[in-house]
Amino acid sequence: MPQSFGAMYTHAIFSTKHREPTILDPWREELFCVIGGLVNQSGSQSFLVGGVADHVHLLFRLSRTVTIADTLALIKKASSAWVNQRPDAGGAFHWVADADIVIAGGQENMSASPHVLLGSRDGQRMGDWKMIDTMIVDGLWDV
Repeated sequence: MPQSFGAMYTHAIFSTKHREPTILDPWREELFCVIGGLVNQSGSQSFLVGGVADHVHLLFRLSRTVTIADTLALIKKASSAWVNQRPDAGGAFHWVADADIVIAGGQENMSASPHVLLGSRDGQRMGDWKMIDTMIVDGLWDV
């Protein structure tokens, strides 16, 4: 029986408590690696983690079995503990309670996705090609 796999690509942005610049240079990149590993441990797939001294950007594909809230709670709790165990952390480290989230849908079953260029499978000689706006066809637009 054919199977279709959905994907929720998630861009999460969360900051340190009171937007204080407490993500310090000596361990910032290592923290991003820790956060990426925590995303993967949660069953999701981390693509990119970055940020500056007061906030983090995280791009990942959300697991189908875990909520965004649970994933972010795990990341924040474990990464705060990791930072607070460091002697060079400079005091108590905390994330802000909320986060900004941007979600983009997608399809992993390419046979179920529309062809952006009609006739591209069979080929087309010369002339105009008709393109399909897959955002509208897939229903990924907001009114």
